Amino acid sequence: MRKLSLYILLVVFTIVSFLGISIPANRVLAEATATPEVTLPTAPSESSINAQSVTMIDADTGAIVYTKTPYKKLYPASVTKLLTVLILLENCDLDDIVVCGNEVTGFTAENCKINLQPGEKLTVEQIAYACLLPSANDAAAAAAVHVAGSIDAFAEMMNERAKQLGLKDSNFVNPHGIHDDNHYTTTWDMSLVAKVALENETIAKIVKTGTYTIPATNKSDEREIMNTNCLIVNNDSAKDKYLYSYATGMKTGTTYKAGTCLAASAKKDGKEYIAVIFNAPYNNGYERFNIAATLFDYAFALNDSGVDPTTIRFGDPDVYSALEGITLKTQLENVDENDELNGMLKLNVVFNDIDIKYMDKATKQTIKDNADSIVAKKSLVAKPLYAPIAINTEVGTVSFYYDDDKLITGKLVASRDVAGVGGMTAVPEESQPGYLITPEQAGDFPLLWILIPVLLLLIIFIRIILKRRMHHNRTRRPKRRRTKYYSL
Repeated sequence: MRKLSLYILLVVFTIVSFLGISIPANRVLAEATATPEVTLPTAPSESSINAQSVTMIDADTGAIVYTKTPYKKLYPASVTKLLTVLILLENCDLDDIVVCGNEVTGFTAENCKINLQPGEKLTVEQIAYACLLPSANDAAAAAAVHVAGSIDAFAEMMNERAKQLGLKDSNFVNPHGIHDDNHYTTTWDMSLVAKVALENETIAKIVKTGTYTIPATNKSDEREIMNTNCLIVNNDSAKDKYLYSYATGMKTGTTYKAGTCLAASAKKDGKEYIAVIFNAPYNNGYERFNIAATLFDYAFALNDSGVDPTTIRFGDPDVYSALEGITLKTQLENVDENDELNGMLKLNVVFNDIDIKYMDKATKQTIKDNADSIVAKKSLVAKPLYAPIAINTEVGTVSFYYDDDKLITGKLVASRDVAGVGGMTAVPEESQPGYLITPEQAGDFPLLWILIPVLLLLIIFIRIILKRRMHHNRTRRPKRRRTKYYSL
């Protein structure tokens, strides 16, 4: 019987393994080892951030980590040159020759420049270094004319590229950022520019460079230029305190009306963030570097605590609870017959946190006071929606109204996986309504079609073992001696 028991256990184990039913071996350990409570770092208060506007995003995803009045239109000063160099490199090869014209003249001693001369020849790469390290306005002007033929034509290219990048509150009139009342943007918009700029390998290399030597040209001896970003390099040992060991770039900017500005990036343990700071104190040009370090320290501290900074909500919690308390559903078509909810799909709402945070007070109060009277009007990408569909698939948008006044709009995402007819499923990374995995991709046959033959074979196997054991026992059983009885 001991061998038979082992066979039965083997069969049970095989079935359990096949069905994918596993015992979490690490569960006991997890329960036995108490996880200590982690005290999360506190986000810097807006009052402690001595700048008019700030936006910090995840450099990989663009997700928001921290903001302070991110939509406020302000002057970007020379942070503008991130967009200028991005357009330059998108339209030219690094070894293309830029021949300077009269556009490089007229900059005063108060402007940043490297004293380019009409007729001077430099490569596109050298012009890019001159724009991004010492913030040379004459180099930015030369770049603009080289690409577009004139400053005005280049400004049109800047605004067109800005639209492509999703900028909504910006207008550019020059390539260098010298003050003009019509030259403005927001820290949110500029963070989008900075993200794409940092994805450019040449820009990423330049902005983390401390010093660079431009070789002699036909009009000048060699020039040694230095990065103005004190997070990266400093030529004054008394200011070494602004150096930031995780800094990876990007660009400074300063005018009297813009104040001191900075787009900065930093990376630690594989996570990189971009912080854009506008209108920090003009009379203390180093405060912007302290602000950037404070923001990066906050994000990295959250990562060290095991928390993704982009998952932390900010804004009025009562507004979230009121709007997310409204149940939204839709009926899917082409649903597998085994779906427990018969294709009824609950939709989750995803808001842009800064839309909640900077909603005006009257709208917030309206939502809190009239939660039961708010109407949700959803707009789906297709009507009807067809299964299969994967969890977190974006399926449309929803706008919330009160008395026909729109309050806010959010994204609609699927709350669960829903299989299509025949067990077809969608995968999260490519899940759009109607994206299918064919039965061949899913494993050729439904599970039961494989499971039933396997179970039958196991049963036959057990019966054979039992019969063999019974036969073996019979052959080994000793014969009983027959006793003859005789009548007397």
